[in-house]
Amino acid sequence: MAPLLRTLGQVSYSKLEELEQILSVGPLLEPALFIFHISRCGSTLTARALSLNPANRVFNEPTVISQPLFWDKLPSEVQSHVFRCHGLVPESGREQRLIIKFAPFALFRLPRILELFPNVEKWFVFRDPLPVLVSNLLRKASFLDPKRTEEIAWTLGEDPADLSAMREPAFAAHILGRQAEVAARHLNEFDRVLNYRDFPGTLIDGCQQWWDEVPPGVEHTLSRYAKDTSRPFVPDEESKIQAATEEMRSACSEYCDSAWQMLESAIRERLRIARPAP
Repeated sequence: MAPLLRTLGQVSYSKLEELEQILSVGPLLEPALFIFHISRCGSTLTARALSLNPANRVFNEPTVISQPLFWDKLPSEVQSHVFRCHGLVPESGREQRLIIKFAPFALFRLPRILELFPNVEKWFVFRDPLPVLVSNLLRKASFLDPKRTEEIAWTLGEDPADLSAMREPAFAAHILGRQAEVAARHLNEFDRVLNYRDFPGTLIDGCQQWWDEVPPGVEHTLSRYAKDTSRPFVPDEESKIQAATEEMRSACSEYCDSAWQMLESAIRERLRIARPAP
């Protein structure tokens, strides 16, 4: 096998044998919860809320975990080891659970993750499409870098020339729509679905089992911007909608609306099935 030459935090490895040696050090936390999301939808706040319990080791979109998911020639044994290395327990031994919040593009590898870890609890976090689109465009998301177009085309199974020809709002909306479609098709694989419009209530409900008891800092965490905790949170749904240009609205309508309808329909069906008969 070719050397992997990757680094896990402060742990370096270059071969499968070295990975296995790392894992033999122990003790080890197996993954307990995976968080998938659309982006700019409250997923960072979700991760921060879960991390309030010191028993939870929470990783926020670790590249070293996400990247190997897209290496098709990498054996599943190695991909599984890469995940598990993040469960190495430090000397304090306080952590009891390993929680990983994936980057949004991990949705496109969801079947692979389900295959590797069928028994890990999985959440999906999302938000109405227009505010998500506006946020990704006004605060440039990394996937909008033209240098990533070929990589993204490979991930989606599309022609790079077609993606390159799209204007930025259409390209971003197309990506979001594809992510929503994946989530809709696999909705029943998620143990919990969190809609940003229902925050903070549904977030607190979901975190209860992972907190053991409500941590003292929860109100402060929920009152700050997740990506800049020095700033008090101000509801921004309306301001994002007002900031949307006609081109953004048109792109959202063309590429996102049907995907979100599919997602909302799957959620309604899920609730209908879960609802006890009268």
